[in-house]
Amino acid sequence: GSSLIGDGLASASFKFPESEDDEERTKIIIFATDNDLQGTPFVTLPEAAEVCKANGAVVYGIGTEFMYASYEEEMREAVESTGGTFYVGEDEDTVKKVVKDIEKHAKNKVRVDRTVKETEFPEIPYIMLFVSVSLMMIFAKIARL
Repeated sequence: GSSLIGDGLASASFKFPESEDDEERTKIIIFATDNDLQGTPFVTLPEAAEVCKANGAVVYGIGTEFMYASYEEEMREAVESTGGTFYVGEDEDTVKKVVKDIEKHAKNKVRVDRTVKETEFPEIPYIMLFVSVSLMMIFAKIARL
């Protein structure tokens, strides 16, 4: 078997479809691994993080409690270089933290355009609605007779 961590992360960053609004689209990858490389990768984890950053993807990493310190440090640096956050743990609290951070990140990218339209006679639509409903009731009554 093999575990080509950098290859997997780089591959995930290319899975986002291209669009005209590509720069404004939120691209987030949740990346869970023990960072224990098995096999010969084409792309290292730091190189994959650079690919993600170049593609505008933010990586949130979840490592295991049993990671070697060097693996944890490499993964932390790679994830944080994309603007994401690194977490250690596999409990429910970790997942809640990841979701909370993603919500913060996504909300920062939402652009809201507000438009205020003022009318001089806001009662006119209400009068028209009242007259229309009244006429409908009158015609309904006449139709029953």
